[in-house]
Amino acid sequence: MNELDTSVARHMHAPVQTVRDTAQLVVAARVMDELGVSALPVVDSTSRLMGVLERSHLVRAGRFRGADASGTPILSLPEGSVAEHMHSTVPVIAPTRSLRECARRMLERQLYRIFVVVDHELVGVVGMREILRAVASEQLEGQLGDLATGVAPVVSVSAPVSEASARCAQAPGALSVVLDGDSPVGVFSLGAIDLGLHSHPRDATGLWTDRAVLELAADTPAHVAAQRALDSGARYLIVRDGTQYRVITRLSFAGRILGERVSDAAPPIVIGKWEAAPAAPGPALGSAPPRSVPSEAVRPPTSPVSEPQGEPTRQSAQRPHAEAPDAPDQPEIERKL
Repeated sequence: MNELDTSVARHMHAPVQTVRDTAQLVVAARVMDELGVSALPVVDSTSRLMGVLERSHLVRAGRFRGADASGTPILSLPEGSVAEHMHSTVPVIAPTRSLRECARRMLERQLYRIFVVVDHELVGVVGMREILRAVASEQLEGQLGDLATGVAPVVSVSAPVSEASARCAQAPGALSVVLDGDSPVGVFSLGAIDLGLHSHPRDATGLWTDRAVLELAADTPAHVAAQRALDSGARYLIVRDGTQYRVITRLSFAGRILGERVSDAAPPIVIGKWEAAPAAPGPALGSAPPRSVPSEAVRPPTSPVSEPQGEPTRQSAQRPHAEAPDAPDQPEIERKL
């Protein structure tokens, strides 16, 4: 059997770091920074999955306080619980589903992660790191340039953020390549416009640039590019063709598993750092309780929660609705909690 057709249980990361719904935002922010992740699943006192808190939620709740010596934006967070800011619609999948099915759901809904659930309890997560690892380990053929779609607009790292916002708003994928001279140093996304509104329109684009990029040749094999992205931590791969640039997001590699080209997707918001947060209360954090999963052995954990999905909206916390477990013809339930 092709490894891509084996169960999600063989590919997922487990256990998963969680945060309590009653924890303060500053606690969740500190944990995200310590783990190097951009999202945390939210659970209640019984370890029941309640929602997901993403870095974009923190950014929208925070207030811009200037930049540090390295030029990184600093945002302070208001008092408030995770439950007040989390997204309560959570994409889930059963551990018996195949990785190929999981990749299909990611593409259909532009998701950067899907949580693995058994009997309403969180047992793992499949994110972009797991997708990249599968593409690399299976040595999937194809060239990196074939994963890219349209040409991205460019903007200078020193250009005002108003110029970057205008160009980005007109781009099909809502992202622009940021240049220092003719060298790509980052990506400015439509999501970063929300960040830019915290600053003056004449502030430099470099302030709101995500610099986790890696430039590779268009003929780089897809599996090599996937491994390079894993090794470097790059969220975007950039292909240059003369004076034109194309951006490949990690979601494009889910398309490679399915043999499909992915249109440019709105990338996650990950830039910025938080002002000092207080120490976390003891019961606020934890891991998903270990559970046995059917069919196949679970691989040992190799990565934390990976990139966020799209641009979620802010919702109030609710108790989850009762649901039946996944039926054979239900590859995923999108759970509104």
